[in-house]
Amino acid sequence: MISASEVDLIRVLLVDDFQLTRGALGALLEQEADMMVVAEIGADPGLAQIAATLRPDVVIFNTDLAIGHLLSMAADVHANVKECAVLVLVDQRRPLTFPPGRRTGVPSFLVKDVSPDVLVDTVRRVAAGDRVIDERIAVAALVGTETVLTNRELEVLSLAAEGASVEEIAARLYLSLGTVRNYLSKVIMKTGARNRIDAIRIAREAGWLV
Repeated sequence: MISASEVDLIRVLLVDDFQLTRGALGALLEQEADMMVVAEIGADPGLAQIAATLRPDVVIFNTDLAIGHLLSMAADVHANVKECAVLVLVDQRRPLTFPPGRRTGVPSFLVKDVSPDVLVDTVRRVAAGDRVIDERIAVAALVGTETVLTNRELEVLSLAAEGASVEEIAARLYLSLGTVRNYLSKVIMKTGARNRIDAIRIAREAGWLV
């Protein structure tokens, strides 16, 4: 339960793959009198339920997940906590290409190498309802070509690119083995690849995967 003293605080949930950077970001934000970090976690498949329990005002993603996977997780968070804003920290050197139908209603984006003051200011802005997209990211987003893959196909291919087996992908995405194989077959067909490895290469070169 949120106490009366916490009502005016900006409640932040940090999602970061690495404990060291999670701790550093958490310590930075906790120094601000108007902010409280409610949790520091990795990219957990149960993130939406965690957000529903903790009721953050802002969720900050600092991961190397593919954009399709990130947008799906952000949508799940928003479905559970309507008033929650999502801020994604990205590497400006990597093309940011939105999956079909996802160029609108996407989170705020900020490059990873901004100053602490800019990050803190951006958290306040998105918590207040502003949409923020760093101009350097906006330019990079135009570099890639429009992907022909669906969000789910991108999720499956992203996990395959990380070295996950069909069984591991099925477990992480709560799909059957046959469904995962069907997705991979569609990806190979849509990209014109010879096999799964070739599909990963094509997707990376097109900027659909990091």
